[in-house]
Amino acid sequence: MSTKPITWNKERPATQIIPTFRYILKDNPTITAVGLKVMFPPGASSPPHRHGTANVIAQVIEGSCTSGMNDDEPGIYGEGEHCDNASDTERAVLLVTFVIETKILEEHGLGVLVQVEPEYLEGAIEQMARCGFSIPQ
Repeated sequence: MSTKPITWNKERPATQIIPTFRYILKDNPTITAVGLKVMFPPGASSPPHRHGTANVIAQVIEGSCTSGMNDDEPGIYGEGEHCDNASDTERAVLLVTFVIETKILEEHGLGVLVQVEPEYLEGAIEQMARCGFSIPQ
């Protein structure tokens, strides 16, 4: 585990978020599973954020990344582990599955899954626009 604190700088590359699936559970249609592929270019950083009422499972499928949750000390996670890109030269890719109430997702769209902390929102929008990305709706 790393003792280096996670910092965010809007001048670093942004992550690219690609929706991969949306599945309403057949035996419980009040719950939906949503998949996102999150690609971190070398040196990329995502701003501090929350995932609303969704439960989240993330797995590194390429590279390594640094992640700090709540008050936990940041750690470095590699392929197959459950993050900012830990490398300035290689990309990192995560597959993230969200489990959320169908009603909340239908009312608020995909944007409810990644809620940037308010004090970082303006910078995050600038970062994503500079990198040619947009916030999922």
